[in-house]
Amino acid sequence: MMVKIIQVIAWISGSLVLCFVAFLVWASLSNLNSDLCTPVEIKGNDHQTYADSGIINLISWNIGYCGLGKEMDFFYDGGTKTRCSIEQYQSYLNGVFNILASLKNIDFCLLQEVDLDSKRSYYT
Repeated sequence: MMVKIIQVIAWISGSLVLCFVAFLVWASLSNLNSDLCTPVEIKGNDHQTYADSGIINLISWNIGYCGLGKEMDFFYDGGTKTRCSIEQYQSYLNGVFNILASLKNIDFCLLQEVDLDSKRSYYT
């Protein structure tokens, strides 16, 4: 009797695995017909062509949710806090805004750890 139960469980498990593998194969094959490149229509006359100069300026900056200054005792670094005081946060946020405003020749700005309406950034 126990052998029969184990066989039924094995058949059900095998069938589920086979169905999952079949789904993955179907999903992969049905997605092969998508276009690799999608043309983008540029509207208006105010656009820049980067292909002429070949140079694109960008900045990638982890702003640490404007809460990881040198005074911060962050718990991942062995400290105890998860956020700084609201005064420090406002100071760091203003500093980020000032630096970003001073970047005149940057084509792309990639910011990491930007919070939106979260507790650690005081819901700003």
